[in-house]
Amino acid sequence: MDRFLKPGNEPHPALENAIYLLACHFTETQIYSDLEPAFLIQVQHEINAALDTSDRLPDVVQASALLAVYLYMNNRIMEGYRHTFSAVKLAVGIGLHQIQPQSVLTGIYPVQTPLIPIAPPRNAMELQDRVLAFWQVFMIDRCWSVASGLPLVLPDKDAPQCRILTPWPLGPGKWGTTGFQPSLREFFDGAELSNQSEETIPSLKAKAAAIYELTSRSKNEAAVQKFYSTIPAVPFNRDYFAIQTMVYTSFIHLKRHATSDSRALKAGSSITKLICQLTGADWSYLDPIVC
Repeated sequence: MDRFLKPGNEPHPALENAIYLLACHFTETQIYSDLEPAFLIQVQHEINAALDTSDRLPDVVQASALLAVYLYMNNRIMEGYRHTFSAVKLAVGIGLHQIQPQSVLTGIYPVQTPLIPIAPPRNAMELQDRVLAFWQVFMIDRCWSVASGLPLVLPDKDAPQCRILTPWPLGPGKWGTTGFQPSLREFFDGAELSNQSEETIPSLKAKAAAIYELTSRSKNEAAVQKFYSTIPAVPFNRDYFAIQTMVYTSFIHLKRHATSDSRALKAGSSITKLICQLTGADWSYLDPIVC
C-alpha cells in the first residue's frame, strides 16, 4: 500500500472504505464498532459503483477480498463466499492470475490480453501490488473453502485461460533481487523449491494456503514434506504461527483416516505448542483462518 502515499495514487473509495471497515473491527472499542454498519454499506455501494464504470478494478479486487474476510470473521459465510466469488472472478477477468514473471521486472504487461482489458500499471510498484492482490484472493478462496466446505472459486485447471502463471508474492525489497519460484502447478508436482534464504513471509503464506487446501481433498504428502523443509527458522510471530498451523493441519488432513499413524497426533501436539507461545496481545490480530 506504499503507492497510496504518493499524490495521484489514492486508493479507490471501495478499497479505502474496506480498510476503514476492518480497522473499526480490529480496534475492539465501542465507538468504532458502532461505525462498522455504515462502512459496510458504503464499501458495497462503492464496489458496485466501480464495477459500473470499470474504475480502478485492481483496487476493487482488494476491496472485495477484504469485505469477504470481514464477513467470514462475523460468521456471515454465504455473504463472504459471494464476495470471494466476485473478487476471484474479477481478478481472473482482468488477468491478475496470469502476470508473467518477466512482467514484474520489465513492466511489459499483460503478456496476453485479459477478458476485461484494463490500463497497464503505471510503475513497478503498482504491478507488484497487482501480484499481491491476486495472491490475497487466492489465499482467501483456498482457506475459506476448506473452512466452509464450499467449492473453490478458482480450481486447479490446466485450461490456458485458468492456469495460474503469476509469480509467488515477495516481501518488501525482494522484487528484482530474488529468483522467481516454480509456478503453482510445478509446486504441486514437486518442482525444486527456493532456498530458505530466498523465502518470504508472503510466499510462505500463499504456499501454506495452497497445501492446506490441496490436502483437504487429496493425498500429496511429498509436496507437504518438501514445502515444510523450506520454512526457515524465524522469530515467532503471528504470520509464522499461521504458516506453521496450516502446514501441521495439512499433515492432519493426510492422516485423518489412518488409525495406526501417530503423525496426525504429533501434528496436533505441535499446533498446541505454537498456541502456548502466543501472548494475550496476539489473539485479536491472528489470521482469521487459524482462529
